[in-house]
Amino acid sequence: PQLVADLSVGENIKLGAIAGKGARRHRGDLDQRVAAVASELGMGGREVDTPVAELSLGLRRIVEIGRAIIAAPDVICLDEPAAGLAESDLVTLARTLRHVASRGCAVLLIEHNLSFVQSVADEIIVLEEGEVTTRRELAVVGGHRTFAEAPDHPPVAAQPSAEGAAP
Repeated sequence: PQLVADLSVGENIKLGAIAGKGARRHRGDLDQRVAAVASELGMGGREVDTPVAELSLGLRRIVEIGRAIIAAPDVICLDEPAAGLAESDLVTLARTLRHVASRGCAVLLIEHNLSFVQSVADEIIVLEEGEVTTRRELAVVGGHRTFAEAPDHPPVAAQPSAEGAAP
């Protein structure tokens, strides 16, 4: 979601609650929910009152995620969230996405930074020209996260059919 630069962290997160599940039912405790989400994302205390224009790009991405998760979605879709972020911001973003997933919210991540993807994903699906070419699941080998063949989803490769083969 597009953040409003002149609004604070808390006010931007609050905007995400307007159309969320049970928005009317939870209006009375909205400020508490905003504070809880901000705290979960490591932005509690005084940071809630900070205008987002004063935040680093990485922290703005965290506020965008907060704005999404306050609505209690089943899935969030992020398009290139790691683009342009410093390494320290990538670490924070990865930790945040793992936390969001641990809450039971699926995270659909569209990203070109494969080392970042490997640090957060449980499964990877590679598309080339709109076609699935690879599907892999996370495996921990020697203490390192790596992707192995998904047992029930082997890599997809274009195979010429026998009928279409040249004589």
